[in-house]
Amino acid sequence: PMPMDESPLPSVTIILPLAPGVGGFCLIVPFAITNMFLVNGTRLLKIFIFTYLMITMRKLLFILIYFIAFSSMAQERAEIDKLESRLEMATEDSSKVNILNQLCGKYYSIDPEKSLKYGRQALTLAKQLGLKQEMADSYTQLGTSHYYIGEYHKAIENYLESLKIYEQLGNKKDI
Repeated sequence: PMPMDESPLPSVTIILPLAPGVGGFCLIVPFAITNMFLVNGTRLLKIFIFTYLMITMRKLLFILIYFIAFSSMAQERAEIDKLESRLEMATEDSSKVNILNQLCGKYYSIDPEKSLKYGRQALTLAKQLGLKQEMADSYTQLGTSHYYIGEYHKAIENYLESLKIYEQLGNKKDI
């Protein structure tokens, strides 16, 4: 093997952006520090830079996923608010039952107890008005709410009730 050159290191600085393609903050690595990674030219320096960029890309991916999830939740919240404002103005008819069923569906995973509350209100109103289709829809929504809570027996009971009504109505689409 050839002896390594003991000459002083050049004073060069390597600038690595924290977010590739985006202006702003940078990581400044003095060449003297990176030179200790050098073996056979710049092989380990390339590995160091590649590893750094991969970590940076993971951070960006995490931020992107977080942003998408947050914007999705905000959109869902806006839809719920819109339905709740429509509910306040709705008259006691099939449209109110449909809004209650939609709210029941929106709250499955957010607040299962609230989902059950809206589902029960929809079922009660649908029974009072004699709306068979909406009753079946309410039973389906309640079944899903019970499923999310883990009350599988009640979920099956509600699904069977909705099935019975759908069959009476000849509604094959919702069966």
